[in-house]
Amino acid sequence: LGMMFWRQPQLSLSATLAPQPPKPAPRTPAEGRVVMLEPVTNALTTHSDSMDVGHLLRLMDIATCASAELFTGHNCVTVAMSDVAMDYTPKLMDVVELVAEPVLAGRTSLEIDITVTADRYLASGLSRRGVCTAHFT
Repeated sequence: LGMMFWRQPQLSLSATLAPQPPKPAPRTPAEGRVVMLEPVTNALTTHSDSMDVGHLLRLMDIATCASAELFTGHNCVTVAMSDVAMDYTPKLMDVVELVAEPVLAGRTSLEIDITVTADRYLASGLSRRGVCTAHFT
């Protein structure tokens, strides 16, 4: 009987390593900036025609989450937020503007600042009032 030899195929190093995409350039905070506008309608107010604070907090969470996801390109969740001191409660017919922007990016976390203002359009012009600021992680 003849002997059979099996030769293991040789793999080249270039065949085993897939080409890696180039690393993306670091992002700037402006690339994660999100601006949301929300009119205050009857559905969002309490019995005193003031905006429900719970709904405002929900909008703040949505804006900061959108900013984080825009900045990272991945799904994100809110872990914590700073104290929120309401300087003004938006009223019926105000337009609430929420501006969220990343301020600090770590390896596994991101910090977002949010500023909320309320605009009221009057016959005499625009009236803008600061509502609150907060810091989300």
